[in-house]
Amino acid sequence: MFEGYTYIKDKVKNKSFIVNFKTLIKEYSNLRLDITAPLIGHLASATVNGSQVQYMIPRQRKFYSGDVSGLNLGNKLPFPMDLKLLFNIFWAKKFNDSNWVCTDESSLKFNCFQRAENLTVRWSLHKNRQPKEIILIHPKGVVQFKVKSFASGLTQEQKNRFVMKKPNW
Repeated sequence: MFEGYTYIKDKVKNKSFIVNFKTLIKEYSNLRLDITAPLIGHLASATVNGSQVQYMIPRQRKFYSGDVSGLNLGNKLPFPMDLKLLFNIFWAKKFNDSNWVCTDESSLKFNCFQRAENLTVRWSLHKNRQPKEIILIHPKGVVQFKVKSFASGLTQEQKNRFVMKKPNW
């Protein structure tokens, strides 16, 4: 489980904000990302299970469940991004795809660039190889994850949170 905060800068709308995140990840198979704000509370949740994705925005009463390829996050992020990239992003794994070019600055800092999407991912790692900071850079915006804590292993209760039920709004 990764926990921390995220700085999001939308260069097109000239807006920026900071939110908290908590991520549960079963390496390369299941992911859950919960986003909260200090004064507002729960903003959004998203799960990725293979090619299936679900997301919920409680304040807007929006719920989506379906194939990840059919997902359009539209104005939720400052730039388009495949949610399946989050597995590599949080586990600090270079992309094994010919569309990505990766370079090492040191054993604890490296970058990957995807020319087609004009997206750069930069990692700074702790000595134990866990992410300390992850920055996604795109001409339309920046998303910066500051990881404050990491706990390995998941309880059965946490594993049950990879599938969301549609709320009865």
